[in-house]
Amino acid sequence: MTTLIGKPTKLISGETSAWHAEPEQPGFFSKNLVTSQEMESISAHHLRLEPGGEVKSHAHERETELHFVISGHGQAWIGDQWRDVTAGDVVLAFPGIVHGLRNPDSTSLFVLCVFTPPLV
Repeated sequence: MTTLIGKPTKLISGETSAWHAEPEQPGFFSKNLVTSQEMESISAHHLRLEPGGEVKSHAHERETELHFVISGHGQAWIGDQWRDVTAGDVVLAFPGIVHGLRNPDSTSLFVLCVFTPPLV
């Protein structure tokens, strides 16, 4: 293991992490990549939305949430409307701002989700 600014550098394999179904949100699955156990400043999660899947609109009291669309096509709730998103797009939701994701497409939507401070 190498060290960067006094902290060990770590490889986290997403391949060995299991997908978990999200309760009450059909078609939405996630993998925890980095949690508050490893980092005090951020958490990172791999999201998969199957066709018809949705992350219901919600807001976080203290976390800023960033979504980076890895692959697929979907829609993000931004402001007061659904906006189309595709690979390479970034959605940023500040604390207290309602946001959500859905996949009306016929293929899976994959998203990297990062929270700061980490989601507990």
